[in-house]
Amino acid sequence: MTDSYFTRSGVRATHLKALAKGSPLHYRHSVDNPQAGRTASRTALQANHCAILEPDRFATDYAAWTGKTRRGKAWDQWQADHPGVTGLSAREHAEATRIGEAVRNHPVAGPIVCGAQHIEHTHSWEDAVAGLPCLMRADLIGQTGRRVLLGDVKAVESTDTKAITRQAYRLGWPLQMAHYLDGVLDLFGHDVETSVALICVESSAPHDVAVVYLADEVMDHAAAQRLMLLDTIRRCTEYGVWPGRHLSAEVMDLPPWLEPQLMDSRGGM
Repeated sequence: MTDSYFTRSGVRATHLKALAKGSPLHYRHSVDNPQAGRTASRTALQANHCAILEPDRFATDYAAWTGKTRRGKAWDQWQADHPGVTGLSAREHAEATRIGEAVRNHPVAGPIVCGAQHIEHTHSWEDAVAGLPCLMRADLIGQTGRRVLLGDVKAVESTDTKAITRQAYRLGWPLQMAHYLDGVLDLFGHDVETSVALICVESSAPHDVAVVYLADEVMDHAAAQRLMLLDTIRRCTEYGVWPGRHLSAEVMDLPPWLEPQLMDSRGGM
């Protein structure tokens, strides 16, 4: 996964999620700081992704570092001996290997991942409605004739379908996939038949796997949300103004969860 993606211009799914959860100000911060929050834990997540999607590259680009800390002379020497290799702790490396094997050996997820023609595919296009440049990097795209499958690998807390649904909406995954799908249609043409799947794997052992397809109504709702967000970006860009959530003072009301305590303090009155 190269850093060049983060230097390219265009509205990304990350930008849309920042706007949906925050405000135009949060969107602008996301655009101006493309690699904000990319920590060591993020490196481990990238390794897991690589082990799933590109096991051969995982074998060459990642290695286990058995030292206690990633600093000091021993660490510097290890880096010199392993140019271009990302060092993971022994635990992180072993976990990434297990996660990759769990997904690729799964009877449903395995064929989807192994049969995809495009892995970590970057594509740029102009949104036909908003007229804004857009950018995506899809985990995997598979095509059979006129049928195109768009897939994205997700680390989940649980493979319970209800838990996945809650996590998906909390983290904006339908919005992300709607953005990617618009890019896929630009790439393959609007006459193809599409399906969208989340390849879910539990972060913790035993790394259970589930494939969840997003229903048409989920994608339709997310697509409408995406167009509204793009229109907000277009208008803010036109006027050069990126407001935060609050343009006036607010009043803090008593939260509902405190009301029973208030009733008890008044003797149930």
